[in-house]
Amino acid sequence: MTLTDLAGRTPRETAQYEADHGATAALAIGFRLLAAHVKAHGTGDMAILGRTRMPEPPAWKIAVFGGTDDEQRARVDAWARRHGVTARTDEASGHYEAAVSFGAVRLVAYMIPQRVMDDRLAGAKERREAIRREVAGQHDAITAGRRPAA
Repeated sequence: MTLTDLAGRTPRETAQYEADHGATAALAIGFRLLAAHVKAHGTGDMAILGRTRMPEPPAWKIAVFGGTDDEQRARVDAWARRHGVTARTDEASGHYEAAVSFGAVRLVAYMIPQRVMDDRLAGAKERREAIRREVAGQHDAITAGRRPAA
């Protein structure tokens, strides 16, 4: 199936296609093609790749940007209510998220609180500084004709 297979679409399909310029149709077709491929080749592909089964598919994630943490959280909450799910904070990532499951596939709306971003940026800065210190020490040892400490 390809996008050209949509030539015989119904009036509803035509309206949907025109409303989002075919994005929904392209996504649906992509998932159908992926499912057909996995059905036809999944077992053989996994054997070639040294796996016993297909891995769980990653979630399809939609980030919420703009506004304060409270405004972003409110948008995730509204999305969750619309889909009959409950938003929560993911303890591992610190993201505030809501997920809708479609079998093995999940659609997730999430926001990253500013405090989590600040912590990540501070941690990245500390790692960069540690690397700079380590490299500077190695550079000094090399230019002085000594081997760097292990």
